Amino acid sequence: MRFYNACHSNELSEALSEKINYCIGINGEYSNDEAILFSVGFYRALGYKCSLNECFDSGKIEIQHKGFEGYSKPILYTKKDANHE
Repeated sequence: MRFYNACHSNELSEALSEKINYCIGINGEYSNDEAILFSVGFYRALGYKCSLNECFDSGKIEIQHKGFEGYSKPILYTKKDANHE
């Protein structure tokens, strides 16, 4: 599994999703606090063996619970033939 972090990464993530199963792009900029909160929620759910969609949602919820109302929204891009388990 490989990861990268970048603001304004929607176009890159969408392009990569044609070759790899999953990418998360950011629409705009994330503060360090937002990035950390998303990661905490995402990896906590991953540790509980949740599905990728549940991990992704957990990361978004973590940000919302800390009051980042206007945060730049992450977008999950999925390769068309990827297994969604």
